[in-house]
Amino acid sequence: MQAIYDIPEILFQHGVTDVVLSPGSRCAPLSIAFARHKKLQIKVVPDERSAAFIALGLSLQSQKPTVLICTSGSALYNYAPAIVEAYYQRVPLIVLTADRPPEWIDQNDGQTIRQQEIYGKHSKAFFQLSAEHELPATQWETYRKVNEAVAIAEAYPKGPVHINIPFREPFYPKEEITFSAAPTVIKREQPVYSLSEDQWKSIQQKLDSYKKILFVGGQHAYDESLRLTIGNIKAPFIGEIVSNLHGVRNVIYTHDTMLTSIPLTDLEELKPDLVISFGGALLSKWLKQYIRANASIDHWFIGPDVTTADVFQQLTEIIPVQLSEFLSKTTISSASQEQFLQRWIQQQTHIIPAIREFNIKETTFNEFTAIYDVLNHLPSFAKLHLANSMSVRYANTLGITQRSAEVFANRGTSGIDGVISTAYGYALRTAQLVTVITGDLAFFYDRNAFWNNYKPSNLRIVLLNNHGGGIFRMIDGPAALPELDEFFETKQPLSAKYMAQEHGLEYTACKNFNDLNKALDSFFQPSMFGKIMEIETDSRKNTEVFKRFKRNVKDSY
Repeated sequence: MQAIYDIPEILFQHGVTDVVLSPGSRCAPLSIAFARHKKLQIKVVPDERSAAFIALGLSLQSQKPTVLICTSGSALYNYAPAIVEAYYQRVPLIVLTADRPPEWIDQNDGQTIRQQEIYGKHSKAFFQLSAEHELPATQWETYRKVNEAVAIAEAYPKGPVHINIPFREPFYPKEEITFSAAPTVIKREQPVYSLSEDQWKSIQQKLDSYKKILFVGGQHAYDESLRLTIGNIKAPFIGEIVSNLHGVRNVIYTHDTMLTSIPLTDLEELKPDLVISFGGALLSKWLKQYIRANASIDHWFIGPDVTTADVFQQLTEIIPVQLSEFLSKTTISSASQEQFLQRWIQQQTHIIPAIREFNIKETTFNEFTAIYDVLNHLPSFAKLHLANSMSVRYANTLGITQRSAEVFANRGTSGIDGVISTAYGYALRTAQLVTVITGDLAFFYDRNAFWNNYKPSNLRIVLLNNHGGGIFRMIDGPAALPELDEFFETKQPLSAKYMAQEHGLEYTACKNFNDLNKALDSFFQPSMFGKIMEIETDSRKNTEVFKRFKRNVKDSY
């Protein structure tokens, strides 16, 4: 087992420090080896689905691979939702799964399933180790494959890598295990993407042929250097809340409201002839439809991707460099471009006061205004995780005034599973305040995030409880159906009060604006415990208020 016992040290030498382990018998050799390696941070999380999302949160904070360890059988299938999210969000994970010896597959032996390549194409790579761990050739193979797995996980684009390891009994050591003084470690330098001077000249010539250039930022990590660079470019940048461009000059964040409110003549004036996009997934359905509907718009993507999603169906060029290099090597400057920028800014200048006035004057207690108040109370350098469905859409419509806040969301697959666990994992690895805004279905779906022995006191959960999937009242299709309540909205009577008590969290219930304002006075203050603020609203009223907001902005024109 020497090669197995050396896996922790190989990973540590590559800079890996975080491990999330779910207990089991077949994975005992891995569990013992990692537990006895004194330089690793081990978290034991019984629920594998939650464990994998906690690992995702840890890696989001560290930007390094987190190790996942579980036993054989259905245990590793529970990793699947987080692995898919990590794959599309480009988050590195090293997944170590214990397996039965190959001759026992499909022989009705307990906890024995077909584990090879179980995550399919949602894993960047798959490695199968031998069950004969004592052979010199298989020891060499183990060292080589573990090193290669780390290199692949960290290579651009980052992502999850799966190593499946069969074990024969006995797998509980009868004596002290030993670690090799210097196991084989193979380092890999990260490649540098660059273009020649002739290529940059050609790109500049093409850029000069366009009069109205619009940048569109998808999901992107907070990068202060990039933000400073963008602020000096004479072009409009659409910055969705997950692009982390809030508070940057020339960034347009009201595009969703703008594209559904302003007159058609104004929409025509906002039409670019070139869209330059960067980052990951986009939230705005209206933005995608607006660009797709204008076939005359060209689309460039900036980023060192080998393949790129053609989200607007009009992709004409891929420039494989980081956006910061592209902006430093090119010039965007013309009278027409300046006028184009000012048109976008003027439209946003009209909408921002409309958003503020509506929420200040609104008297019906509702989610939209509640989130407006929460976002305006975020402390400096807050880490904000947004759940999917209406939470991230409300926040994207409202924007953030706190310039230093970092925003995260599981927009790789946009599922409701693992929202709390991801924020939980992030909070475990930072001393800064981590706030998650979530709906009730996502919250209760992931309640096992709290089922462990780690209690981050810096975690703040804003729970929007409208007792169902309120987003379905916002969508024209299901909203008009008689099956809405039972089959789509999925009404539920739950409250987080007793769960908060069970897990030692401070709890506050808000059923009106007075409750909310009082709670916000202390919600973000330091505490020995994590906190839940449950905002209870009526789904029908939420829908009415949000639709009224949209009508009011449209009528303001």
